[in-house]
Amino acid sequence: MGIEASEKEMVSKRRKRLTEAMERYGVAAMVIPTADENLSEYVAEHWKTRRALSGFTGSAGTLAVVSAAGSKEGEEAWALWTDSRYYLQAEAQLEGTGIKLMRDGEEGVPSVWAWLTEKVKSGGRVSLPWALMSVREWMEAKRGLKGVETETGAYEQMVDEAWMERPERPTGKVVEYDVRYAGESREQKMERAQKRLREEGAEALLTAATDEVAWLLNLRGGDEPYTPTFAGMVLLTQTGCTLYTNHEVPSVVETKRAEALKEDLRTWNGGKIAMDINKTPAALRAMVKAANVKMTGSVVGAMKAVKNETEIEDTKRTMETDGVALVRHWKWMEETKEEMTEMSVAEKLHELRREAGGAMYKSESFETIAAWREHGAIVHYSATEETNSKIEGEGLLLIDSGGQYLTGTTDVTRTYVRGEVDEETKRDFTLVLKGHIGVAMSRFPKGTAGRELDVIAKQYLWAEGKDYGHGTGHGVGHYLCVHEGPQRIGKKGTVTMEAGMVTSNEPGYYKAGRYGIRHENLTLTVEDEKEGWLRMETLTLCPFDAKGMEPEMLTREEKAWLKAYHEEIIRRLQPRLTKEEAAWLKEKCEPFLFGQE
Repeated sequence: MGIEASEKEMVSKRRKRLTEAMERYGVAAMVIPTADENLSEYVAEHWKTRRALSGFTGSAGTLAVVSAAGSKEGEEAWALWTDSRYYLQAEAQLEGTGIKLMRDGEEGVPSVWAWLTEKVKSGGRVSLPWALMSVREWMEAKRGLKGVETETGAYEQMVDEAWMERPERPTGKVVEYDVRYAGESREQKMERAQKRLREEGAEALLTAATDEVAWLLNLRGGDEPYTPTFAGMVLLTQTGCTLYTNHEVPSVVETKRAEALKEDLRTWNGGKIAMDINKTPAALRAMVKAANVKMTGSVVGAMKAVKNETEIEDTKRTMETDGVALVRHWKWMEETKEEMTEMSVAEKLHELRREAGGAMYKSESFETIAAWREHGAIVHYSATEETNSKIEGEGLLLIDSGGQYLTGTTDVTRTYVRGEVDEETKRDFTLVLKGHIGVAMSRFPKGTAGRELDVIAKQYLWAEGKDYGHGTGHGVGHYLCVHEGPQRIGKKGTVTMEAGMVTSNEPGYYKAGRYGIRHENLTLTVEDEKEGWLRMETLTLCPFDAKGMEPEMLTREEKAWLKAYHEEIIRRLQPRLTKEEAAWLKEKCEPFLFGQE
């Protein structure tokens, strides 16, 4: 899981050039986030500065550096914060670099701002990239930094001087997303958004999130890996809409160069502009007079999260296509005579999705996680030529994957049992499965937030003193971001669940050095038969591996859910499979039918 020697040497040279640039610019310390100017989750190569300066390849993390001249101790210091999904990966990739791993979320671990306050000389200048920080993050930084000054002008220059081979900004093609897939015209979406703004007491809306821009205008691009979006921002008023981008785009609304947005905000003299505190870059917020800003939740994000009828029906059909690919992939893994590795099974799944989806299939929705044995305990593991394990013998193979189709976005995890596994492994497998079923079967009153469902998923693990650090569920876009909000199932899931939301259901358990277990389906929140209540409808169509299950641990209700789920898989996938494939699928589902009881 470490980084190759040649890459380590390159990273070391960049770090040296960076600290030299910091001295030239009179900067004592700087913060390097994982972000672009749209605050995207998955960023283009141009914006992977944290990776370039640390060697850590995870999708989330913040790097901080204090120069020797700016340090209270007179020594250069580096630290990287990341969450529990990446602890093991970061530990391996940072080994020998001198960068201290900060396990964000663990007790006693200081925040970035507390660490800098402790390290930087009194009055030292800390460079903050406010164009890459949300308003909330900026406010937290200003509150957390004590006894130091902040500056915002030198960050990009210092990065460019350190990262001399930095890739150019992407200039991918932008195309219209047909209304037959979107289910609603851009005019209808803008009218709904304008109505919500009036209800919020705002004159205009600024949205910087690329998925919100793409959804609102029914456009799609290719700037970000795995996500069909493009760099652009929108200013929506009660009378019109302006798109700010340097891409060539279809003539659907008024378009201006990206650089024009700052001046338009600076000279704005209308009513209040609604901005999302979590998704608006602090540099843009600073362009507008305080009296003209209204901090809100994401107006467009909330609309986008509730799927329309077309999106829902297309997603269900997409799940059948994806299910066919998943079944063929599992069958291939069991029958192939070829040598299998983590990378080869990931590539084969990509190939089978392309075949099943045809012209509708566009790409993976994220980099496939194919993790054999102990690699499964690294929650967001990514195989490389150096770490690529051969899949042979006994153990658990965790595969987390997804596809981008014109008709929807998928995300699914299955844990496959190879050979025989011990009773402890089966018990853990079944505890996670019980939590998954609990969420899938849940009925709850309207107004219930995601964090309340999180307890349902974890209750069986907690009963045995076990837990997992990642969220239980995230929202999923429609041919957009595989991770979207505002809803989430987890400790921080404060947004209430609504009918029409597509959300993952993915409890897990990870035993360092041995295995990882995760069972993930996508779900649709729907109206329950009881007025004022909601329930979950499972969308994903792929069997679980019965070889990991301990049937005696399951209740009658859990067995009934498994039976109904696998009967639905057979019913919907069988017509799209060959006779041989259909027979194989039925054999895999048979243990869950519990003797047709």
